[in-house]
Amino acid sequence: MLRITRRPIALALLGLLAAALPAGAADAPPDLLVSVSNAVENVVLVSERAPDGRLTVVQSIPTGEAGTGAYLHTSGAVARLGEDRVLVVNAGSDSVSVLVREEGRLRLQATFPSLGSTPTSIAVHGDRVYVMSTGIPSENDPDPTPRIGDPVVQGFTVDAEGDATPIPGARAALPGACDAYPCEASSIFGQVAVAPDGGSLLVTLSNQDRILSWSIDADGALTALPDAETTVPAPYGLAWARSGIAVVVGARGPQTVGEVMTGSVGAGGWQPATAMLAMAQSNACWAALSPAQDRAYIVNAGTYDPSDPEPGITTLSLAPDGEVTILGATAIAWDEDRFPVDSAVSTDGRTLYSLSDSGYYVYDIAEDGTAVYAPEKEVLTPETMLGAGATGLVILPSA
Repeated sequence: MLRITRRPIALALLGLLAAALPAGAADAPPDLLVSVSNAVENVVLVSERAPDGRLTVVQSIPTGEAGTGAYLHTSGAVARLGEDRVLVVNAGSDSVSVLVREEGRLRLQATFPSLGSTPTSIAVHGDRVYVMSTGIPSENDPDPTPRIGDPVVQGFTVDAEGDATPIPGARAALPGACDAYPCEASSIFGQVAVAPDGGSLLVTLSNQDRILSWSIDADGALTALPDAETTVPAPYGLAWARSGIAVVVGARGPQTVGEVMTGSVGAGGWQPATAMLAMAQSNACWAALSPAQDRAYIVNAGTYDPSDPEPGITTLSLAPDGEVTILGATAIAWDEDRFPVDSAVSTDGRTLYSLSDSGYYVYDIAEDGTAVYAPEKEVLTPETMLGAGATGLVILPSA
């Protein structure tokens, strides 16, 4: 069985130096927010969360690998691996880096090849990691043609040292390969995700209004299930609740009205629970769940077209059977230079965050569970400037 890894040496020393920095109050280790720049020289940004939701940047860690320098147009570029490790894609060098928390800080543990071209999204269950690669190089690539590849999902097991072993039978070809650059006729994939019980896997296929699904056997191998046309056009981001219900978001033209649907995966593939719920905001892209799994927060990125509905955050109630109801909406005129991307909720359920290229948008979560924009808690400094490729957001819980 093949085991693959590339051990960082000089970068490991940098990580060890970063780990020696003070970790804050020893009796109350904070949540850590982790994002990735996806810059040509890829960098991981780590911030500590204060009890009131404010953030302080504590680390900027080079992966030693390449990003694309442009936004990836997917969700899930950063993923948690257990309670103390994080995975990030290096989309420009076709690899995945593993970072581990030690004494309140992260260090670069290992890097392994993704076995696909342009990895953009990661799904995790236990020690199993499924990496989606789109096969589409960036427009910033000086010579993109050699980097064109077949879109795939590849499964691995990752051990305690960060070594990755490909799982036999866990490589799934995705439809719609790029034939020639620019890849105008290829598939647009939104996200890969694994069910909380580890028994199934989903990929959103945005430009074909479809969801692809696989069952996962006891050894981690994938078996394709029938794909399904979705009731929500352009399915993109999703969040999978412990109940087995997945919340999937998309948008319908011509005014890109944000929409949401819920469902689960059975023997016949995707099984809708609710058909479609339209939201009074535009261009729904990302979904995050509350710790109690009874609220879903939808980031509606908007279009900058004044004839479209306002962008912002829609709060939904989420029932165990998948029924969703709109609880409230916060309209936010996103700064055109601060496009919102991936989102996540703090482990205490009090704060929602959305990443942008210059830092995080911050929202307080009220007693009724609705998200309320809190711009006074945002910290935008040169340290938070991840740039146009900024993507991925995961929260490591308090240790």
